[in-house]
Amino acid sequence: ENQVWGEHFCRHKTVRQKPTAANFSAEILGLKMSTNYTFYLETGVLEKLSRKERKIEQNLILETRGFSARATDCRRDTTEVLLETGPHFGGKISAEGREQNCFIKGREKSSNSSYSFTIDHKKCGSSMNKTSVWTYVVVQENLPILTHSTRRFLVLCHFKMPEVFTVKAGFNLPGGNSRGSASFE
Repeated sequence: ENQVWGEHFCRHKTVRQKPTAANFSAEILGLKMSTNYTFYLETGVLEKLSRKERKIEQNLILETRGFSARATDCRRDTTEVLLETGPHFGGKISAEGREQNCFIKGREKSSNSSYSFTIDHKKCGSSMNKTSVWTYVVVQENLPILTHSTRRFLVLCHFKMPEVFTVKAGFNLPGGNSRGSASFE
């Protein structure tokens, strides 16, 4: 894991190549979202206690994807949000300012890479006006601290207005007792 101060959480994994195959592959688990990683590829196995300098033949730099959030259903009292977290997410998804009573926890043992979060507008402290409702959602990978991978999303829903609507009005004509009405579109 590449950090400002250097490489961190370094791990070593031996990958055995099949004698008949020209390529090899390995599954690397436990990577964090929105993080840069450097993978070093070397051939030959040196003894762990050897004082020989290791020759790094190749390296691969990889940046993992970040979190994403998208409102999938906007209603008067609730909003459904689909959050992409990546597999084995063990963090917390919450409404900003209501982290104690409006949240869901990820399941670290699950390979599920997305979560559906229902925002109850009253319980989660959503803000609203006549045409919109919005909530800030925080996706936190490491508990209980905020890290470089913590993300804050504005989930904003606009209420649909009909394209054509009818306004009806009643009025009195001057100088008479008759009443009329008009319809406008």
